[in-house]
Amino acid sequence: MMRKRVPWAIGMVAVMGLMACSGGWSQLPPTNATPPANQAAVRTTGSGQPQGSSAAQVEYGVDWTSPQIPTEMKPGEERLVSVSLKNTGGQEWDASQIRISYHWYTANATRMIDQYDGLRSPLPRNVGPGQQVTVDNVRVGAPDQEGAYLLQLTLVQEFVTWFETQGANTLTVPVTVQA
Repeated sequence: MMRKRVPWAIGMVAVMGLMACSGGWSQLPPTNATPPANQAAVRTTGSGQPQGSSAAQVEYGVDWTSPQIPTEMKPGEERLVSVSLKNTGGQEWDASQIRISYHWYTANATRMIDQYDGLRSPLPRNVGPGQQVTVDNVRVGAPDQEGAYLLQLTLVQEFVTWFETQGANTLTVPVTVQA
């Protein structure tokens, strides 16, 4: 069977498009919130700006609450976690397009590891501005290598944008991966 070859220019355009939609491979944004009482989690903004400081944030606003995320996982393990989130933006989240996903960073937040995006988990329903939803079945796959990491939960509008690249909050939790 003969495989079709894609010209390198088309391949580069595809890679550049993926990087643009994902915000590129960048460092973890600075934190701007206090951890919840029983969880060492922090909310961060994609832009590093205070909430409400950009027009994009108005459209892509999210507030993360009540995370139930383990602080330890086994290498390569997949777990279901729970989180509540509130739509603080100006547009409805269409459950057929918006997914919860994540990124893994090194513990010192200097670089993203493995692939840019993690497993996708659907919202249980559309979420209008000001509405809150709890998702109990968010799929998270641990890195294959042992070590200390930061798990950053975020939202993605498939084939459009990652919410944090539009200034939306993320939820970042330290996780130790060990056998």
